[in-house]
Amino acid sequence: NDSLNRMLNSTYLSSFFVIKDFNRLIIEVMRVLDNAQKNVYFASRYHDSHVSTKLFETFSKGIGLHIIDSTPEQISLEKRINAIIRKAPNRDTFRMIDKMIHAPSSKFELLRLSDLPASFIVVDELQVVYETISHTNPQQFTSALACYDDAYLAQQFINYFRILSEKARAPQIIQAAESKTLPSNRTK
Repeated sequence: NDSLNRMLNSTYLSSFFVIKDFNRLIIEVMRVLDNAQKNVYFASRYHDSHVSTKLFETFSKGIGLHIIDSTPEQISLEKRINAIIRKAPNRDTFRMIDKMIHAPSSKFELLRLSDLPASFIVVDELQVVYETISHTNPQQFTSALACYDDAYLAQQFINYFRILSEKARAPQIIQAAESKTLPSNRTK
């Protein structure tokens, strides 16, 4: 027991699930989003309306949401948020989106990166679902892994998120909201 304890850490003994189907991936992402209590780091090359709705719902519960969007420009999250602002289905949805784009970056962060290598989500620094890439066809979903209790792996993906963030840009809608809420620096 002692010799095993020195060789293995909890990372090697974590529970995980291999996902080989995109529809099953959506179910797993929804499942880990249901578990969110503090914050979510989400970098995605794909769009699914169920996941988008769940992300908005997650934010409305006061959970921090950090997103790197790499979907095609015409269906980017920025475009979808703009569409909701222009013609919200109801007042509550408009208020939620308005609150989201005006939230401090510690509660809502939206970045755009056109060449995200792979999608992943980290929930509460513990749960991770990440895409594996096929080198023969890197643009198409191949498989993913879901790790439900792995703080070390989660921290590695959060670090990766921060590295990707350095190359990403804030969409115009977020930049405009920030310029309205930040005090002017013209006093000098």
